[in-house]
Amino acid sequence: MPKTVFTFTFALDNLATFPAMEPDGTLGRNNNIMIRATILAAALLLSASAAFAEEPIVGNWKTVEGDTAAIAPCSDSYCVTLKTGKYAGKQIGKMQGKGGSYTGELTDPSENKTYSGSGTVSGNSVKMRGCVLEIFCKSQTWTRL
Repeated sequence: MPKTVFTFTFALDNLATFPAMEPDGTLGRNNNIMIRATILAAALLLSASAAFAEEPIVGNWKTVEGDTAAIAPCSDSYCVTLKTGKYAGKQIGKMQGKGGSYTGELTDPSENKTYSGSGTVSGNSVKMRGCVLEIFCKSQTWTRL
C-alpha cells in the first residue's frame, strides 16, 4: 500500500529577537513557539499514521478447535499460520483483499487438502470458508484474541 508523506513547514519570523528565557526564569516566546510546533507536528503524525492502520483481518484468532491462528501481511497477501496446537507453525492459508473481505486458499491441516477460500471480518470475528468447486463448502467462525 503506498504511503503518503506529509511535509510541514513552520514559518517563525524574527525568532532571533526573542530571548530563550525571560529575566524572571520563565520560558520565552521562542521556546513556547517551538514547543507548540513540536506538539502540533506530533499530533499530525499520529493522525496520519491512523490512516494507514492494518487491515481488520490482521491479528491473532482463536479457531473452533481452540488453536491460535496468526494472520499477518506477507508479500501482497495475508498469510494464515497456526501458532498453537498439533499443527503449530504450519501455514494454512493465503488471502488477498481489503476492508474486511478476503479471498484466496485455505488448507485443512488434518487432511492436508487445499480449498478455495474466503474470509469475512465482522467486529471481533472472522468467518473462514473453504469450498470445492464453489459447491461443497465448510465454514468456521474464529474470534479475535
